[in-house]
Amino acid sequence: MFKDLYQEAKAGDGLSIFLLLIFGLCALLIAWLAFYLIDSSFLPEREKALYVESSHYTPSHYQPQLISNGQSTITTMVYIPASWSATVKVNNLGDKASCSISESRFSSINIGDRVTARLVTGRFSSATYCKGLTND
Repeated sequence: MFKDLYQEAKAGDGLSIFLLLIFGLCALLIAWLAFYLIDSSFLPEREKALYVESSHYTPSHYQPQLISNGQSTITTMVYIPASWSATVKVNNLGDKASCSISESRFSSINIGDRVTARLVTGRFSSATYCKGLTND
């Protein structure tokens, strides 16, 4: 199947080139997701007292999504719920971690507040992932 697509793309068929690009983007997305899950899952958490550097609210919205069955393509709207997060400063080197929080926690948190964050350090990337904020 992919060999046929590649040969058609070499011939300059626009649809085949488009499908190869979509396939490549999907493969990259799946690889990134797999790396993220392997890097950050099932690791011991540590708690650390940190300071809130910023907070962010993303309102709920609808996002278009294309669905194709091979013969036709339709656009549907996917509902994305509202989300709230707080960014904490992890160390003096400027490393930061974004923590998902509830709406009530978002309302009660201020920039500069001291919070206790549950953190995980990645297996391969040494990135710091925030698993949540605990109540002080």
